[in-house]
Amino acid sequence: MVRLDLLSQEGRQIARRYDVSAIPTILVFDRGRGPVSRHMGIPDREKVVGKVPALR
Repeated sequence: MVRLDLLSQEGRQIARRYDVSAIPTILVFDRGRGPVSRHMGIPDREKVVGKVPALR
């Protein structure tokens, strides 16, 4: 898990790269493919946890 400070220069650059337009935004990445899932807003913990094991 990586948490970004969207007020920092690095955070703003990464937000632009992945089209983050709302806070919070959760992106799930797969090695080599990039983001495979996106959720904007307050997440449902069970849905997030359910997506991660399927990618392993």
